[in-house]
Amino acid sequence: MGRFVSSPASEVEGKFGEIFISQGNRFAFLVVSEGGTAQAAEAFLFYFVSKCGELGCAPIEEGSGPIPAADLSGGPAHLRLRTNTSAAANSGFVHTSGSGGPVEVHWNGNEMFFSRFSNSSTTKFGNTLVRSRQSGTSASAVAEGSIVGFAVTRGNAFGIFGTSSSRELVIESHP
Repeated sequence: MGRFVSSPASEVEGKFGEIFISQGNRFAFLVVSEGGTAQAAEAFLFYFVSKCGELGCAPIEEGSGPIPAADLSGGPAHLRLRTNTSAAANSGFVHTSGSGGPVEVHWNGNEMFFSRFSNSSTTKFGNTLVRSRQSGTSASAVAEGSIVGFAVTRGNAFGIFGTSSSRELVIESHP
């Protein structure tokens, strides 16, 4: 059995943002999150852009991976992501579809909703059990920008952004 238990010294805090975009026959989703410690900040990005037709939807661009922590900035009323996911700019970013490129999204709080949360969860993946406790805030936002050439506009995007802290993380693997 393998076991990892975080300690208060390894508490992960950071910003996050999500958007869902619908424009005609194309759909997109993006989530970015920041974590790590004050001494070693980290950021992670996932996105997909799909085009749908009579036979279903197919990905045009899809990728995930680490991005420079400095590419995600903001405060309590806004969040800004500005990065490049091309292989030339970020060799650690994995492309499932497409070749990546510039991603720039701005979230501006619109006061439609604000929430404060505190929860715990237990998730099992095969022989691995993950337990966590976390807290944070989330708020609605107007999002604008582009995801690898796909326009994110006030009329086609729904955004959420906020902060999150993981106070405890336990990962157990049972053979």
